[in-house]
Amino acid sequence: MCDSLRMRDETLVGSEEASRILGIHRATFLRWVADGVIAPVHETPGIRGAKVFRRGDVEKLAKEKAQAS
Repeated sequence: MCDSLRMRDETLVGSEEASRILGIHRATFLRWVADGVIAPVHETPGIRGAKVFRRGDVEKLAKEKAQAS
């Protein structure tokens, strides 16, 4: 799978790319997803279903976390 996808003029990223943008471990990012800090725009079916996120949402969260530090 490529690092990012384009869908309806929105760039989408997977959890690996999102965690890289945020500068956190992927497990931490997935915990944030479970806690509702950020929500995927799509999730494939199944226990290990892939999740994709709007790159803009991830970058906004990164900016918010940087300003809070």
